[in-house]
Amino acid sequence: RAITTLTLGMFTSSLTPPYNDPENDLIDAIRLDEISTANKGVFKLSGTQVIEGQIITREDLQNSLFTHEAPDQNDIWGDSFSFSARDEGSQIWVK
Repeated sequence: RAITTLTLGMFTSSLTPPYNDPENDLIDAIRLDEISTANKGVFKLSGTQVIEGQIITREDLQNSLFTHEAPDQNDIWGDSFSFSARDEGSQIWVK
């Protein structure tokens, strides 16, 4: 029953292990590889529902544009997606 903003830190320093690029390049973007069909809430970018394959830039994350809207129900369910990250140097996607 809440809107959560997904931050850049959630895709870098909060990961286990944290995001680490061999050349120390900053993360450039994430790509949504799979969005669970069992999700009950909705992930949005700038208020529009995201789709698989969509790219979310570092600037989108820094500007708080990537959100999750939880369903209006009592539940212990968690929504999920898998993603790849791209650094600003090599521009190679890594899961």
